[in-house]
Amino acid sequence: MTQQPLRGVTSLRFNQDQSCFCCAMETGVRIYNVEPLMEKGHLGLCDLCPSLEKQLLVFPGHKCGSLQLVDLASTKPGTSSAPFTINAHQSDIACVSLNQPGTVVASASQKGTLIRLFDTQSKEKLVELRRGTDPATLYCINFSHDSSFLCASSDKGTVHIFALKDTRLNRRSALARVGKVGPMIGQYVDSQWSLA
Repeated sequence: MTQQPLRGVTSLRFNQDQSCFCCAMETGVRIYNVEPLMEKGHLGLCDLCPSLEKQLLVFPGHKCGSLQLVDLASTKPGTSSAPFTINAHQSDIACVSLNQPGTVVASASQKGTLIRLFDTQSKEKLVELRRGTDPATLYCINFSHDSSFLCASSDKGTVHIFALKDTRLNRRSALARVGKVGPMIGQYVDSQWSLA
């Protein structure tokens, strides 16, 4: 009885200070330096589209407040492709989530006051949702299965639910009825507040 040769990685070893590792495969040995792979301020954030039709990965970009999107279906094994970048926030990203079909990405910054939704194809901002006015740490953002609602939880002990399909259900600032105001207040007035 002959034994089939192993495929893929046969051994993986780190050096003592864990700054590099070697990966042994049947095709040879590769050595990787870990230091360039470490990113500061990203909190290990990423999301992968759960749909079988779309293989989309989203994670914080190198630039503060940016998101990077990678279409894994168009990336060939052993190669890398340039991600698409979305300038989403002015401070570091704290939460990120893709909807079921991978058509919309939601993100929040470390300020925790705004959640912004972007179209993953056009990279355009679709809507801005306001969690509150005082800073908070957002723990997670999730879409409902059919993308009708978005839920966010924070360290304030609150859960916010936003209607995405019927946005009339969301509250708006009372100042929205006053009309156009200055650019600073305009952003506050135009954003939608949670329905619950």
